[in-house]
Amino acid sequence: MAESGTASSGTLGALRARLSSRFLVPVTLRVTLLLILAVALVPILLIQGFIYRSHFETHRQQEMQANLELARASALVFEAFVQDVLHQEAALGRAITSARFVSSEEVNAILLSSSQEYGAVRACYELNVGSGRLMVWKRHTNPTRVT
Repeated sequence: MAESGTASSGTLGALRARLSSRFLVPVTLRVTLLLILAVALVPILLIQGFIYRSHFETHRQQEMQANLELARASALVFEAFVQDVLHQEAALGRAITSARFVSSEEVNAILLSSSQEYGAVRACYELNVGSGRLMVWKRHTNPTRVT
């Protein structure tokens, strides 16, 4: 048994001498233990890094998907609003043009009430073909006549 102890210490000594000559670092017991620790910890740290990155990418993908769903829902609501304004505009146009004896005051009242219903509608326009005048109703202002 004494021989195996001296043989292993001789092998360890040869290994230390070889490492010292190769890396120009004196190989002590502390350096050897640090190398063993590094060999054990580096793969664990690399695996942990990959796991954290995977979790980050998964969370990022979920957030992007949630943002995409919110954007699509907002787009649908906005599209419905625009279609509603267009339908009301078409109905007003048909109502104003189909009535042959609608006075200018009645058209003013209809367009003004219509523009007040939607906050996004900034102005209503009426072209009076007979007189060649363009009537503009801006929100919260009096009608301005443009010729």
